[in-house]
Amino acid sequence: MKQEILIAKSVTDVESFRDAWSQFQGHPNADLDFYLMIVRQRPEILNPYVIMLKQGGKVLAMAAGWLEDIQMESKLGYKKLFSSRARALTLIYGGLLGDQSEQTAKAFLTEIMEVREAVSEKRRTAA
Repeated sequence: MKQEILIAKSVTDVESFRDAWSQFQGHPNADLDFYLMIVRQRPEILNPYVIMLKQGGKVLAMAAGWLEDIQMESKLGYKKLFSSRARALTLIYGGLLGDQSEQTAKAFLTEIMEVREAVSEKRRTAA
């Protein structure tokens, strides 16, 4: 059976995943309302990013995270050598919901790598 990937990149999109999310949610950190509160409150978070994997119309798994601007530092001991800003896709602790098989992990990683490649290509063409 063919697998389908859906991506939620807005609070409204994430809310549309509520029924499936509530079926799988098991860790307090991955409670949907808590997740949405964090997304709305933290200014460094650009938008939610939730991947839903479906097969035959049935939700198999979800990976919950967000896109955020982070500060990356390079240190030698306690001495900060330099710092720079980066955009990161952060998956939350407890945010892998549903089936946690190797096949599901591969599907999520393939999607994440495709997004990374698209962002990298966009940056190259913009430069």
